Amino acid sequence: MKICLIGKYPPERGGISTHLRILKRGLEERGHEVTVVTYAGNSKEKNVISVPIPKYPFARGLSFTFSSIPLILKKHIDTEKFDLIHSHYLVPPGIVGGLSSKVLRVPSIVTAHGSDVYILSKSKAGRSMVRLSFELNDVAIGVSSNLVREMFKLGARNVKLIRHGVPKPEISDKRPREDLGIEGFTLSFVGNLVPQKGIKYLLEAIESTDGVNLMILGDGPEKRRILTKWRDLIGERVFILRDYLPGDVIDDSDALVLPSISESFGLVLLEAMSLSKPVLASKVGGIPEIVIDGVNGILFRPRDVHSIRKAINTLKMDENLRKRMGREGEKIWRSKYTPEEMLNNVLEVYLGLIEG
Repeated sequence: MKICLIGKYPPERGGISTHLRILKRGLEERGHEVTVVTYAGNSKEKNVISVPIPKYPFARGLSFTFSSIPLILKKHIDTEKFDLIHSHYLVPPGIVGGLSSKVLRVPSIVTAHGSDVYILSKSKAGRSMVRLSFELNDVAIGVSSNLVREMFKLGARNVKLIRHGVPKPEISDKRPREDLGIEGFTLSFVGNLVPQKGIKYLLEAIESTDGVNLMILGDGPEKRRILTKWRDLIGERVFILRDYLPGDVIDDSDALVLPSISESFGLVLLEAMSLSKPVLASKVGGIPEIVIDGVNGILFRPRDVHSIRKAINTLKMDENLRKRMGREGEKIWRSKYTPEEMLNNVLEVYLGLIEG
């Protein structure tokens, strides 16, 4: 098959770009030809096309929509002859893919990844765009049962549940705890430093909990707040890292924590599970489908500093519990969340559309 994928792609950061890279490489390994159309970036990968867009947030979506559709049509006519289009995120990629597919008369799929449903649809204008994306595409995919339920509420009709799959993250010979002289129980946070990740509630819990360190790998608008409000902790018990692989940070920690306010899935949880690490996470969105409370990790209430602190202390005080939860997490990842499982399910949807 010749497949056009639309959405964020590395070097853009985040779960969507990670997922798209896994999907692209997996499809190519199985003999399919894949072209990615993405936001402006510096990817050197073959068949990744970056669409130049303005830096201003309010203009990015509109610019991407009007710039990418002609590009996709031209690519199809000149060389590729796409068999289908698969967009990732409802707006604008889902609208771009849906409109392009109508012109080219090929099937189209859109995958919702979470904030496009949980956050974007809260406004009247956003809700209209989300519903338009559903109408333009033949199939919508949700990455968790909770997300699928919300998609149906917004008017989606043909919805499939396909959970993410991730490989074990790459690990180098770097050891951040040794490099920085970090001793004692240490948590890791890996992700974008944006408000919906709930990092401020985690830091409030760390601040009031003795003997707990936190390694943070990520960037974003919350970084300035962290450096200002918690400056007394920085370099003492809270460490903001650079130049480390996510796998290095997760593997060198005692547990990974994800204190999100809103989260459809949480790929980083699966990465930690694949490395036999226990996980602490908010009971929101699709997270409870991944984290079985008391089995492979501990769930806590979002925005609840006391609940977060209690979960941290439970793991801190019991090394055997951490080891058992890590082993159980690895078993769950291996049985349900590998890239192979995800690819099998995606290809089943592809073939159903093309043959059906």
